[in-house]
Amino acid sequence: MLYKESRVKYAWIKEHTTQWKVRTMCRLLEVSSSGYYGWINHKPSKQDQDNQFLDQKIMEIYKHHKGRYGSIRIWKELLAIGIHCSHNHVKRRLNKLRLKAKTKRKFKVTTDSFHNNPVAPNLLSRNFTASASNQKWVSDITYSVPGV
Repeated sequence: MLYKESRVKYAWIKEHTTQWKVRTMCRLLEVSSSGYYGWINHKPSKQDQDNQFLDQKIMEIYKHHKGRYGSIRIWKELLAIGIHCSHNHVKRRLNKLRLKAKTKRKFKVTTDSFHNNPVAPNLLSRNFTASASNQKWVSDITYSVPGV
């Protein structure tokens, strides 16, 4: 937890270096100036660079397939383009990036055509012409289900 707090303090110091001296800010925020300069000059490790490259490729595949691919499909695509890693590593990176595959909803039948209830008689028999207004009335119960 202390490491996270220090990074926030270091970022604040970096943002305000034009207004105050670094040593003064470090003393007030109770962090060492050598720690701040070490944070500034830090180079990402090989593993961090590899993860950043892998994250970029995962994002490309994820976006290309409109978010429908999960860890297994993305892993297989990575293998196909020559990037070798484990399925679990891809799964961890997806979790780190907060990406989830969109799942297809199961089709649900909402109409029961084989019921024993009485059906209203068809009084119009498709004869929709009328000699005056308000003689024939019709309605429709068609509706759309959101997300289908």
